[in-house]
Amino acid sequence: MLLNRRIAIRVDSSLSMGSGHVMRCMALASELKDRGGEVVFLCRELRGNMIPYIRELGHKVIVLNKTENGRPFDQAEEHDEWLSVNWASDARACLKHVREFGVDTVIVDSYSLNISWEAEMSEYVENIVSIDDLCRDHHCEMLIDQSLLRTSREYRDRIPHSSLALCGSHFAILRREFQENRKMALEKRKTTDSVRTIMISLGGADERNDTLKVLKHLYDSTVMKSVEKVLVILGAQCRNQTVIENYLNSYSFSFELHVASREMAKLMCQTDLAIGAPGVTSIERCCLGLPSLLYCVADNQKNNADALVRSGAGILCSLDSLVDLERGVCEVSGNYAVYSSAAASLCRGDGAARVSDMISTMGC
Repeated sequence: MLLNRRIAIRVDSSLSMGSGHVMRCMALASELKDRGGEVVFLCRELRGNMIPYIRELGHKVIVLNKTENGRPFDQAEEHDEWLSVNWASDARACLKHVREFGVDTVIVDSYSLNISWEAEMSEYVENIVSIDDLCRDHHCEMLIDQSLLRTSREYRDRIPHSSLALCGSHFAILRREFQENRKMALEKRKTTDSVRTIMISLGGADERNDTLKVLKHLYDSTVMKSVEKVLVILGAQCRNQTVIENYLNSYSFSFELHVASREMAKLMCQTDLAIGAPGVTSIERCCLGLPSLLYCVADNQKNNADALVRSGAGILCSLDSLVDLERGVCEVSGNYAVYSSAAASLCRGDGAARVSDMISTMGC
């Protein structure tokens, strides 16, 4: 199905907010472009942003200044400080480019932009598509919430009655590589009977360097007697690479360090267990049937963590507990098929294609 749309995607990344919003928006942009859509990213130049990476992957980016003229920034809600400007200033800056580009559809993925921003934008564009997982009020034609176990009923009184709500992890916007590697990964899991390879992935920025804390726990644990390799994944925004690399080189266990990898699906296929945050990447792991030990590194990840635990796809651990890590690895090793199957049931990996098809038919 071919699109005849000009689409602007309003999304940010920074050391504070991480990379998850941008990664899923790039996956969606690729699908929309494959359907003939023209796509431009509108991104604010925040500290630790991924604007160069977005451009490197072939997407057009219009950079918004870190600050805009207008009334002083006034933090009113929990995530307002991430944006560095108020929503009205941001809307004015975006509208200038939306008009110049002839945009008819705006996709917004930001905790810092609210229903007022969406209402302002809707005066000038045909369609607003909101991507969110906070279960807030929205002024949009389509709402996408890929939170695990989320249902459209939860948005019944939060979006206009004529709007479409796409909820749950089967609408998760993942890169195509995850669906392409799903079959191979699930076949491998069928013959896995213990944890021999562990992946550590604690977010794109990992500003607190939780990766190092987990590595130290892992090295001090009895788990390493049976583990053959540890894959350490760092994002492009991570500033702790040298510290982590020095730590890894000072010990004898077998490891691989991957920074800003473009082959995450293949790396997950090689892995038996992930130690990671319950953010966007946790849904990627589910697609490939990879069980997780979960470490919450942000408050907004708690609902996803609870859902993964309730579904039997992961075990919640404390960053300060060596015992949690040892028990978690032993539990997954002893019941591997159960945890892997539970994870795989939560996401098929075709969400980006399904969402793109629905965006292409909006207003038809």
